[in-house]
Amino acid sequence: MKDFKIIDDKALEQLKDRRWLHEFNYKAGLEQLRAESMPETLEFIKELTATEDSLKNWVVQQQRKYLADKFIPSDERARVIQSYRDLLDRLEKPVAGLRSLMNSVDVIPDGDSITINWETTEAKQKEKSTIVIDGEKFNEYYSVFYDLIKAHQKLVAFEKSKQYFPESTSLKFHELVAGLGYDYNTRADVTPERFAEIHKSKLAKKK
Repeated sequence: MKDFKIIDDKALEQLKDRRWLHEFNYKAGLEQLRAESMPETLEFIKELTATEDSLKNWVVQQQRKYLADKFIPSDERARVIQSYRDLLDRLEKPVAGLRSLMNSVDVIPDGDSITINWETTEAKQKEKSTIVIDGEKFNEYYSVFYDLIKAHQKLVAFEKSKQYFPESTSLKFHELVAGLGYDYNTRADVTPERFAEIHKSKLAKKK
């Protein structure tokens, strides 16, 4: 069998489950920018969210610009400095949320604002959750494993034909089939697809 791909459904669901958080960060971040009469363009948000220090650096830069090259009484200077500190405090959590958003989903321009492109985001989430199974490893492992399955099936069939007490059932064979007991116990078989899913960490092709 050639190499093939499977979706890690658990990993994909974990990514999808965070959608509510991304939508919350999107709404809270934009609302705070609007409350401060600040731009909400993609370019500006990228500037604020580039690193953990980007917001602080931007606020300090704005404060210095405001105070530069002019005489300002000391009490007014102190008031201005405190005002920028307060601004930073109000922005820190919402901008951290926007930074998480920018690092997690596809954000695109929407006029003078931004929006989330869920179509491309979900495509990337699916790609991120895709595992390439090494066909050679799979063939070798599944072949040996399935020899055991076939042997057990033969034993069950023999016991039934002879009306013997089902020793194979009393041995609880399905409990010995790691991760696949339910499948075998209910279907008396294990498909290649299910085997690959359960053993994906062992069978994943090395990059």
